[in-house]
Formats: sequence, structure tokens, C-alpha cells
Amino acid sequence: MQQAGPSHAQILSALTTAPAARFGTARTGRLAAGLDGDVVVLERVAVLMNDANPANVVTFDAMAQTARTVKLDVVQILARSADDFDAAFGQIARSRSEAVAVYEDPLFVAQATRLAALAERHRLPSVGFREYAEAGGLLGFGVNFVDAWRRAAGFVDRIFKGARPSELPVEQAGKFETIVNLRTARALRLTIPQKVLIRADTIIE
Repeated sequence: MQQAGPSHAQILSALTTAPAARFGTARTGRLAAGLDGDVVVLERVAVLMNDANPANVVTFDAMAQTARTVKLDVVQILARSADDFDAAFGQIARSRSEAVAVYEDPLFVAQATRLAALAERHRLPSVGFREYAEAGGLLGFGVNFVDAWRRAAGFVDRIFKGARPSELPVEQAGKFETIVNLRTARALRLTIPQKVLIRADTIIE
């Protein structure tokens, strides 16, 4: 089984920029957990989610707990429709968050281009899902659905051959992917660490 690699929080925490201009030299440091090198350590990340989606609500606490392991404060930002996006990014700015993580949600997938543009307008490093990175977000990270669908087809084949669905094992996603948008990184004057680039499945030039 392929390992998931660095988490959203670890990837965002590893981004490097011009610390003297943006954060002050006191904010530079060294991050462990496999992403070594001199980096700017983020302190607060906004998490944009649709609280009308029960799956988002359930997983937020787990994400917040993971963030605490790298000493990262997360700020929950809610948006239930596209009409909420401008106000949401205004709230992110007021919270003094230094980056934004965009949850995978049908609404956000459909509006990925607009969300990526808002993040860039507010000069925010951002991480989301594949479609988000392809639409102009800085990073995408998540389940490789092509692999998941292929594995699902295997279950269908076994059922057609006589297997009982109740006897088939429950499997978690086994393959994840990381997408890096270097065009957006250049626009934000960010440097993506080499260790993130090496692990990336797709790099958008």
C-alpha cells in the first residue's frame, strides 16, 4: 500500500517565501517530519469547508488534531454557497491566517477556479484537491480516484463471479496523489521544497 506522504498541514508548513518581508526573520526555522531545510513555519491556517456536508463536519476535528501535532492553529471558515465565498475570504483575512486549506466538496469542486482566484488575490498559499490545483490552487492532495474506481471494479467482478457482498472486506483508499502548481507558486513568490516536488505525482508548470 502506498503511503500518503506529508499531510496538508506538513505541506503548508514547509512552504518557503521571503520571511523578512512577510513574516519577519524570527519566523524562520527548521521543520522535522521528513521535510527538513530552512523554512518559514506557519502558525495559523484557515480551513474552508461546507458545514452543510456532514462528511466535512466529521473530519474537521481529525484535521485540527493533526495540525496540532505540527503546532499549527486552524481556523474554521464556513461557506454553504458560492455567494458566501467573498465573505469567507474576508473572514480569513481578518483571522490573520497565513494559508488556506480547501475541503473537497461538490460545491467547491464546481467553483474551484473562483476559489483559487480568491486565494491568489488575497496572496494566500492554498491546498485543496486535484481539481483545485488544476484550476490555479497552489497544491492538491487526496485520494487517487482512478485507482479507487479500478479497485471498485475488482469488487464488482468478484460479486458477478458469486462472492457475497457481505463477505467482501472493507478497504480504505490505498493510493494518494499530490499535485503542485508551480505557476501559482511563482505568482505568490513561493518556493516549493524539493522534497515536496520529488513526492509530487503531477507538477503543473
